[in-house]
Amino acid sequence: MINMTDAVRRKVKRSDLIADQIKDWIVKNDKKPGDRLPREHELMALFAASKGTIREALKVLEVHGLIRITTGPAGGAVLMAVPYEQCLESVYSYLYFREISTGQVYALRKVLEPELAASLVNRVSEDEIEELLVLAKRSHPDEGGDWEARRNIELAFHDRLAELCPSPLLGMMCRLLNDVLRSMVLPKYARSHNVDLEETITDSHVALVRAIQRADAKKARKIMAEHMSDVQHHGHALETPVKRNLTLQPNHTF
Repeated sequence: MINMTDAVRRKVKRSDLIADQIKDWIVKNDKKPGDRLPREHELMALFAASKGTIREALKVLEVHGLIRITTGPAGGAVLMAVPYEQCLESVYSYLYFREISTGQVYALRKVLEPELAASLVNRVSEDEIEELLVLAKRSHPDEGGDWEARRNIELAFHDRLAELCPSPLLGMMCRLLNDVLRSMVLPKYARSHNVDLEETITDSHVALVRAIQRADAKKARKIMAEHMSDVQHHGHALETPVKRNLTLQPNHTF
């Protein structure tokens, strides 16, 4: 009888196994971004691996964004915090051939965004409150610009909330949903029905920031829940698939 576990293991490259062992070593030794990994010869002894295998394993970690490798006498492998853009690129690749709608995205946002809003109570500074207020007001139609620009500002407000979230997991999930929405090219008829909604969005964002400022988690959660439902109800979230541009732009900052 074939042992499936052994069969699977035989398909895994030695360098990939060593890369996983190095990640385990990083966690067990409580290493942080900015710390250096042991030198190449030390890694060879530590993991009983050849120079070629260690180099391949380090390349795997570098591709995953976990380390930066420099050369020269003072060179070596330095631990790095994986950038959000790398996570987003993987999500885009996963979704590339799958049909999704903004309705599906909003089904998740309606669950996650209210908890995100509540989590910020007593977690943001007065400077950050002022920053959020400025960003919220910039999406108002009176501020000018076209609809697409204001839509990006609206999503940038939600991005900033996610960045300030004390839970890295919740913040990441909310940012990913924002970027999936950002990748969707809404048809013209959807845009034309959002004129009246834009003022409501601005008012909701400002009210949300004020609730966070007053340390009212219950109110912040309620405002965000109503905001998500309102935006979806007004047709911003279509139930049919829309065109997507699942690629990272050269300057992916919002």
